[in-house]
Amino acid sequence: TGVQTCALPIYRSHLAFERFSDSRGRQAIFTVRLDGTRARRITPWRLDASQPYYSPDGRWIAFRSDESSDRRGNIWLVRPNGRRLHAITHTRAGTGKWQSCAFSPDGRYLVSALTPIVGGEPQNADVYVMGLDGGHARNVTNTKRYWESAPDWGVGRA
Repeated sequence: TGVQTCALPIYRSHLAFERFSDSRGRQAIFTVRLDGTRARRITPWRLDASQPYYSPDGRWIAFRSDESSDRRGNIWLVRPNGRRLHAITHTRAGTGKWQSCAFSPDGRYLVSALTPIVGGEPQNADVYVMGLDGGHARNVTNTKRYWESAPDWGVGRA
């Protein structure tokens, strides 16, 4: 069913990855044991899910939806067993697309980038920090001149 790409971090004895289905033209998030057994799809194909990221305690996997679209996509959370799937951002199609995300070291926040859509065209992305419910999203780069994305959380001084 197509190409597989791995996303880290690995949580204990499992990893999360995205699998592309040629027949569907979409991706889904899977988990698998490090010995290659028990591969399990945890997101529906319709979400076109990509770039999974485990929470530090292993209780959640964050990912983005609508991988193949330039004009829509949100950040979602799901348990590693596929339960409690829910969106944490609710940006309407045609107004913005959320990019890859990462958990804070304490697991209380997410960092991601948002590409606003203006007049049907994607603009430069900015980096945001938000709570796990998507609330209190704060633009921490706030520049129109630069594309800023693919953030990750540091653990030491910069």
